[in-house]
Amino acid sequence: MRDIGSFVFKRFLNSVYTKTQGVDVSGNIVMLMLGVSTFLGALGLIALLWGVRTGQFDDQSKFIDGARYDNEEDLQDAKMMEDKQKEREAKRKKEYRPE
Repeated sequence: MRDIGSFVFKRFLNSVYTKTQGVDVSGNIVMLMLGVSTFLGALGLIALLWGVRTGQFDDQSKFIDGARYDNEEDLQDAKMMEDKQKEREAKRKKEYRPE
């Protein structure tokens, strides 16, 4: 069993570390990919921190505008939808029969 495992491992290493003209090409590609992904991740983190610090995610007028532009008809529709949902929930609980 040990011979099979070492054979598979050697084949894997040979396929990963292909050498072209004495230069380890796959190792260079892996290092390049690690560097680029680390750079992009850091760039994304910096952008997120900048957005949080400058208040890009704060919407202080959202609730005020929602209350200002809501009319009575919209509020009645919302209440009606909530009542229907409660009725469906009560009906489902009433008709529930465990097997």
